[in-house]
Amino acid sequence: MLSVQRILDKLAGFEEAFALELIGKSIANGWQGLVFAKTGEQYQEWLAAKRKKTQGTGTRAQPQPDLMNVTRQTTSICHQLSALEAQQANFKDYPAHTLAMLHGQLQSLWRKARQLQMFGSEIYRITALGNEVKQLINQHKSN
Repeated sequence: MLSVQRILDKLAGFEEAFALELIGKSIANGWQGLVFAKTGEQYQEWLAAKRKKTQGTGTRAQPQPDLMNVTRQTTSICHQLSALEAQQANFKDYPAHTLAMLHGQLQSLWRKARQLQMFGSEIYRITALGNEVKQLINQHKSN
């Protein structure tokens, strides 16, 4: 728990959207860390790109999302995540190919959750589960 707090402390200096990108990139690349020497530079570049996106004429209204569809998708992700968390104690008994499939499912859930702009807590839960599965996959590889 202390290591999680240290990670969260490091991420606290960044906007949530950037921190979530760091987490996603770390999971996708199988990295052991989130904040590296060039992270500050990357954050400044990210902020500049964000500012550039928001600058415009302001003459066009943004389309509104289909809230019912977003709600259905969000609920589906939460149910899938809860079902996976219920199985979490058994992950250690799963064969490598099942863990790899599970890891792919978690990556897909993570991308969908990000796209839907779900709460950071749900994205964190998906990330933590993905990290555990990745560790188990690595253990299978070393055996």
